[in-house]
Amino acid sequence: MYYNIIMSHTYSTGSNVIYNTNACTIFKLRTVNSQPAYLLREIESGTVHDNVLESNVTVCNVDQIINNKWEQFVYNGNNGEASVWIFNNIIKNISNASQVSWGPNENSTVYTFKTASNTWSKTIS
Repeated sequence: MYYNIIMSHTYSTGSNVIYNTNACTIFKLRTVNSQPAYLLREIESGTVHDNVLESNVTVCNVDQIINNKWEQFVYNGNNGEASVWIFNNIIKNISNASQVSWGPNENSTVYTFKTASNTWSKTIS
């Protein structure tokens, strides 16, 4: 008798997870010894990990990624430069964020990034 066992992954491609205390993005779903596994890329270092068992990853809240990246953000009043930095360092690295917006105040002294769950602000340096 043949049984077709359908394995289910908890996370999907593009999701953020924590692996070895590092925030990662899932690039591919894998199967290792009939167990769900993933191809991951660490957001900060770019290091790639393949065939990581699902049991070795945990959920990563987008706030964790934004908090880490926001510490690195320096706002100098150049709104175009700030927007490019936000896109390249935050937007492309987060998944499952909703109600995302970013930009300067009226006099370009404060730059703000918002999600449904939180708000981050930087005053001009």
